[in-house]
Amino acid sequence: MVNKTDWSHLDKLLYQKCNLEQSDNGRIFPKICHHAPNKGYPLHYPVEGPEKYRRKFCLKAYEDKKAPGIYIGSMHSRVDILRDHPEIRFFASVGYELDEKDFEMIHDIRGDEPIIARGFEMTDWDRRVMNDFRYKKPNEDNVNQIINYLREWIEAGTPSFLIHCAAGQYRSVVTSLIAHSMITNSPIVSGTRVVMAGWGKIDSNWEIARITDKVIGFDGKLHSTAVNIQRAEKERNRLLSKGASLEEVLDAIMDIFHNPWDEEQAATYFNYNYYKN
Repeated sequence: MVNKTDWSHLDKLLYQKCNLEQSDNGRIFPKICHHAPNKGYPLHYPVEGPEKYRRKFCLKAYEDKKAPGIYIGSMHSRVDILRDHPEIRFFASVGYELDEKDFEMIHDIRGDEPIIARGFEMTDWDRRVMNDFRYKKPNEDNVNQIINYLREWIEAGTPSFLIHCAAGQYRSVVTSLIAHSMITNSPIVSGTRVVMAGWGKIDSNWEIARITDKVIGFDGKLHSTAVNIQRAEKERNRLLSKGASLEEVLDAIMDIFHNPWDEEQAATYFNYNYYKN
């Protein structure tokens, strides 16, 4: 029985439940961190009960510079993350190609330390977008560029990696989900880890996941996991507000991913919560 106040066992418990070792071919699965929780990124719900312990876990995980990590950021939090983590070796902007100002920002923070930085021009389009604006929408060409970059990261030994988009909620989250899933070979495990790391709002771009699923071959599980990220996050918050344990929350999230809604069901849920909030 895991102590309700001790979240340090999250990764061990998650991987045990899924019959996975914490390493694959000698590689430690990277932690996942969302934004820079020690730099004033508030949670948008009361921090009390078990949520306090999840918050402490997220903060401790973020501040650990030894464990390799996937850091999900926004245009704002990317600067803090890059400053806080000199061990980061890969940097991806999912939304636009990097320009001179971006490279100057990276150099100002990192100097001449090696970092492989790339940008991918892509709008945050999926079926939830109310209009039909499709300029640079996700397609096989631009999604394949991301996949190839992630393969390059894996070949380099999965060092710490910063992935950002505009808000740190959709394109960067799904890219992190893809990266982690390519190591665990289990989008459900990786999706659960993403949801448990969420600091504030976290969701996922469905179209990028759908295309990637078809290219890599996750048998629909990557896409369905991405579609149900928001639903899983809402359930996480609900359970924690009622005093649920870490194990109870993990079981509930994985149950959602094992019994996913399709896009139509999830879109209805998304629109209801979007306008409600």
